Amino acid sequence: MANSSRGSHLHIPGFIFNLSLAIFFLCFGLVCSDPVLSIEEIYVPALDKTSNDTENTTIFFDIKFNNRDDGSESYPKTYYDTLNVTIYYAQNLNVPVGNVTIPGFRQGTGRTTYRKETVRTVGVPWETAYYRGF
Repeated sequence: MANSSRGSHLHIPGFIFNLSLAIFFLCFGLVCSDPVLSIEEIYVPALDKTSNDTENTTIFFDIKFNNRDDGSESYPKTYYDTLNVTIYYAQNLNVPVGNVTIPGFRQGTGRTTYRKETVRTVGVPWETAYYRGF
């Protein structure tokens, strides 16, 4: 009987080592990366020198949402709140010329989502911007 109790004490350091490894990998393996947002494309028809459409006052843009998380099941999705995008003309940053609201959405782990949006602008001197090479 003395041998069996002595043998169980030999397993305690191994158990503590394995538990420490498990805690280490759980804590550092579940770290999430921040999502990345980028503007992939922006198009202003009034500034397109190959087009004669100077009356079109809209701005088109494509936003890329990249959830770089590595696939950890503890954080399976990212939720984006409603995103308000406001556009200003370079001459006066105090007066917005247009805005759009992108509704909130969920994005899966390791996924990329694109949102193409259109903004109708008001009060932008497109003729001046066109000739200045805005």
